[in-house]
Amino acid sequence: MKMTTFSLFLFFTLFTITFGQRGLTKIPDTSIKAQLDAFILPEGAKINLFASEPVVRNPIHMNWDSRGRLWVVGSPLYPHIKPGQEESDQLVILEDTTGDGVADKHTVFADDLHIPTGVLPGDGGVYVANSNDVLFLKDTNGDGHISLEEYEMDMEFKRKELEDADAMRDAQRKMAWFALGGMLLYPFAVVLAMWLGLEQASKILGDMAGVYFIAVAGIVAAFFGAQAMAKKAPPKK
Repeated sequence: MKMTTFSLFLFFTLFTITFGQRGLTKIPDTSIKAQLDAFILPEGAKINLFASEPVVRNPIHMNWDSRGRLWVVGSPLYPHIKPGQEESDQLVILEDTTGDGVADKHTVFADDLHIPTGVLPGDGGVYVANSNDVLFLKDTNGDGHISLEEYEMDMEFKRKELEDADAMRDAQRKMAWFALGGMLLYPFAVVLAMWLGLEQASKILGDMAGVYFIAVAGIVAAFFGAQAMAKKAPPKK
């Protein structure tokens, strides 16, 4: 009985594998002409090849910029980097300078990426989803290529920005505690003076309460106002 059950299981397994593999033999024609002919276009529409390998290799994602250039990330390393291999995936800029719908100029903007999966030009540079990281790459010398030195300079600038932002938040926290402490300490001082029998001192403190609270509020407002103005100021690089 067990032998019969096993035989039936083996038969159906082999049948399923054989039937499933049959579809893999019908591989579509990958030639450019066959692919173009396979498109069903509306009347008056045309389609043509904009770029192909080896200009772009294993393309994964692309995006256009405001100048009509196509940014493409590709990954020959995909699906994983092998022992001894160096990170060599590329971000390429494709440009049609003649207006014929074909990219006649290509620029390798970055060539040391690691399985990039997304690209978005903007903010004077380009954002790249590089493996587990999101990078912002910016060409600072205008040569159309991001060098390691440029990347490190940009990372240093961003590190400084983060440190400044953290210092600002720390100062804001201290100022908030100063304001809270001042608001709570003043009434405590008045009550303490009355408890110690210092009537004159408590009267003076009571009379000055309005001035004191206004002064504290003014200091806090001036501080946060200066912080807001500093935040709006253009960054220095």
